Amino acid sequence: DYAIAPKLRTAGAPDVVQQALEVIGHQHSDLQAMIGRMASTWRTLAEQPERLPELASRLASGTARLSAVLEAHLALEEELLVPALGLHLPPETRALIAQELRLRPGAQER
Repeated sequence: DYAIAPKLRTAGAPDVVQQALEVIGHQHSDLQAMIGRMASTWRTLAEQPERLPELASRLASGTARLSAVLEAHLALEEELLVPALGLHLPPETRALIAQELRLRPGAQER
């Protein structure tokens, strides 16, 4: 994530975290591309629901791929990156990250 990766890199996080940041960056790109491809199918279905039988296979396979990549991505973030934030970043940097995440488009107050 653009708010987290640069800060962990400059904080000198261990190699395993640096490698995870690379993997997660590639996963972000892959996920965006997959969502982009699926979006056209979702739009078609929303505009022409009668085409569901024709689109069902594409929706199922695309959703399965998206789900698999997203699950692996979230697991890596939760198991490695979230703990790394507490281990390698000072409280003021973590607060800055939280603020950046709240301000990004689509973020909701919780």
